[in-house]
Amino acid sequence: MNREKLIAVFDEVVSRFSDHDNPKILTKVAGALFNKAVVLGSLGKAEEEMAAYDEVVSRYADHDDHEILRQVASAKNGKAWTIYCLNNKERFPEALSLAISASASDPEDSFISHTIAMISGSLNQWDKRFSSLVIF
Repeated sequence: MNREKLIAVFDEVVSRFSDHDNPKILTKVAGALFNKAVVLGSLGKAEEEMAAYDEVVSRYADHDDHEILRQVASAKNGKAWTIYCLNNKERFPEALSLAISASASDPEDSFISHTIAMISGSLNQWDKRFSSLVIF
């Protein structure tokens, strides 16, 4: 299946099931939006990619289901990573804020930790953010 068709499938999932109140179904809807963002990024459509990540956050940030909140954390981190990959240094503080927020929701996600480290290093803030860590 080509990537444009995948986006259409993800849009159909969102259209059909976003009004459900079952958390298992909403997790799939959030996942479809997240995956849409990833595919848009692979097509070089960074602004649309970030808008799709934003949609996950705006729809589900206030939800109380843990799995849905993990999707929100992944979306925040995805947007942060996209900003980093675009080397949009003016937006690095925003990206770092998103990644730190994502980490608060899903502290064991190593991708989020990696994003924080990369952006912090680029901002020369590694020492400030992680000065309390003890490395053995």
